[in-house]
Order: sequence, then structure tokens, then C-alpha cells
Amino acid sequence: MSDKSYDVVITGGGQKGIVLAMYLTKYGGLSVGLFEEPSPGFVGNTCSNSHQYWYQTALYWDFPEFKDYGARYAHTSTIVGTAFDDDTCFLQFSAFPDVDPGQERTAELISRFSRKDAETYLWLWNKSINYWLPNMLEWMNNPAKPVREPDAMDRLIMNPDSGIDPHWLLMNSVQLFTSLFEDPHVQVGFFRTIQSWGIAADEPGAGWPALLAQFAWNPFHVYAVGELTP
Repeated sequence: MSDKSYDVVITGGGQKGIVLAMYLTKYGGLSVGLFEEPSPGFVGNTCSNSHQYWYQTALYWDFPEFKDYGARYAHTSTIVGTAFDDDTCFLQFSAFPDVDPGQERTAELISRFSRKDAETYLWLWNKSINYWLPNMLEWMNNPAKPVREPDAMDRLIMNPDSGIDPHWLLMNSVQLFTSLFEDPHVQVGFFRTIQSWGIAADEPGAGWPALLAQFAWNPFHVYAVGELTP
């Protein structure tokens, strides 16, 4: 390999490395060397396998030939699951059309703990689909606005119809989720996901990003399966 040369060399064939390589080759006309090697003693994932709808929506638009490379998208029915000592569990289902697009199935399970929490969850879901997610996608897929010009997220927070309480922006995750949900099972169900993301439960201002991610990230998590070959 020492005799080969590339315009760009990328180390790591994960979801960011392989997507970057696709853009550079297709739209930049560059030659790209993409290298992936597992660390000793660990099982290495040599394919771009985990995509979030909100994070890489442009990939679906810009690469209609993705399937021609041998890949397809798949998803599991359950996105988040937390089991409790009393033999109950908190589950959040995928929002894809063949699973739980309106999140009624998820809300039905939440209602076993608290009907009020189930209603709150569906209210938050409605706000997320109609306001949070569209503004988030606009914010992520466009150049940054000048400092004094409100961007998509600024407009979202200032829009009273979005349902966002300005106090949420100052709360940590524990404060926000305990203020929204009354049952400890539901609260812990959300806390568990936050913990796996590495968000400190007592971090000031982290409550709103954690809530946004719960509704804009988790339900739309997909996997690219198959072997990608140019």
C-alpha cells in the first residue's frame, strides 16, 4: 500500500468516515483512501452501520444509489428499553411506519405507569414532529446565520406554538424530566438513555438538548446493513 497515493486519506470507516468519503468522491471528484482496522483484542465494525435520521438526512437525498452499493436500511422495533425490579419495563418504539409512527403504542405502555405521563408523551411527540424536528433539520443542514440573525433553533424556541418552556433551557436533565413526568419508571426510562449518551444528570442547561434528542434521535435510529462496495 505504500506505493499508492490519494487526494484524501480517511482513517476509520464508521458513519462519518464513509459518508465523508462518498461526498468527496461523488461531488468533489477526489480519490479517497478509506482505512479501517480493528484495535487488537476488540471486534471492529468495518461498515458504516449506524445512521440517525436527523443527523444524516442529506445522505438519503444526495445518494439515491446507496442501495446499489449493496446497502439497505433497517431498524429494530424497540429503540429504548429499561427493565425494573418489579418485572415491568419502559419501552420506546421506533417511529417508522411499520412499527409505531404516531407513538401511540409507546404511549399505551407508558399509560401502565401513568395515564397523565402517556398524554404528556403524546403532546411532546406532536410538538416534536410538527416543530422541533423540522427546525432541527433546517438548522443542521444549512450554513450558520450571522450572529444577530435568528436561526432555525432560535425561531423554534421563540415560537409559543412549539410548546417549549423557556425555563427548560436552564434546567438539567433530572429537573426537566421530573417536572414533565410524574411516575419514577417513566423518569428513569428517559434517564437511562441520557446516561448512555454521557450527559451528566446535573449539568445545567442539558435538559432541553436531552429532551430534544429523545424525540428527534431515538425514534428514527436506523442501521445500514450489507456490504458497501464502490
